This record gives sequence, C-alpha cells and structure tokens, in this order.
Amino acid sequence: MEHLWLCLKPRHSSLARTFAKVYSGDAPHPADQHVGSQIATVRAQSDVSQGQLARCIGVSFQQL
Repeated sequence: MEHLWLCLKPRHSSLARTFAKVYSGDAPHPADQHVGSQIATVRAQSDVSQGQLARCIGVSFQQL
C-alpha cells in the first residue's frame, strides 16, 4: 500500500481507557467527532476507502 503510515497499529494508552470509563454519555463526545472528521478528511485526500483503512488497522469499517 502506498501510505504505510495507515498500517501502523495504535498504542492503547491508559488515559484513553480511563476516559472511556468516565465518559459514558449517549451522544458522541466532541473530541470523537473532531477526530472522526479529521480521519475522514485525510482518508478522502489520500484516496483510501473506509474498508481499505479498516482492514489495514485491523477493525471493521463500522468501527472506523
């Protein structure tokens, strides 16, 4: 694949796990919305489909 940085596995931080426990609202957190929009923008600019990116990082396209 042309964009090797897309295949890097993310590290799971204790901060992220702690945040997930603290925030349990029904609506997406504004930070999640911002990160999601940034991922979508870079993915579209890189001409990578949602399915391609999901397979590369080891999740389903729904999780992405």
